[in-house]
Order: sequence, then structure tokens, then C-alpha cells
Amino acid sequence: MAERAGERIESLLTCRLSGGLTDEIQLWLKEIQETPLYNKLAALGLVEEKKPERTFYGLMEAYQTSQSDVTTETHQTYLKVFHNLREFFREDIPLSNITKETAEGFIFGCERSH
Repeated sequence: MAERAGERIESLLTCRLSGGLTDEIQLWLKEIQETPLYNKLAALGLVEEKKPERTFYGLMEAYQTSQSDVTTETHQTYLKVFHNLREFFREDIPLSNITKETAEGFIFGCERSH
């Protein structure tokens, strides 16, 4: 396995020198993206570092701070909705984990509680 990884790293170096990645190397990089090897390659500058995925709480906070020109009542409404969202989701999650079904669960759950 180590020998095969070494061969692929050599191929990656060759691709980087020639200015493009082969389909095989692109596929391999996708396969190892969540491994320590990928992080080591990124630290060496051979691949792009993974950008942290935006989270739901991060999006809520960014939205809240961008809305500085709203009325006090609107701001209070935002705070109530954000509180309800935090209660529903319980923990910060990547935005990509929010589906139509989870959004509907939040909406229908709020309708039942009123």
C-alpha cells in the first residue's frame, strides 16, 4: 500500500510540474481527501488545503451581524428564531447536512408548538 501511495505521489509531482492533474490523480485525491496523507500533501503545497465547511451557526451569526440596520423588533424576532434553530439542531452542523427534510422538520415543529 505504501509503495502504491509513493507511486501516486510521484505522479502528483509530475502532474504539478506539467501544470495539470490527470483524471487518475484527481480521483485518488478525492479518495484520500479526509485522510492524514492529504493533510501532509497540503502542508507540502502539493494540493490545496481543505477549506473548513461553513456551518449553520456560523451562517446565523454572520447574518445577524450583517443586519445592523433593522428595527429593535426585527432584531428581537431574529433572536427568537435563532434560539429556536439552536434548540432544534442542538449542535452546529455543516450547511451541507441541512436537507429539505430537516428544514421541514424545523418549520412543522415550530407550527405545532404555537
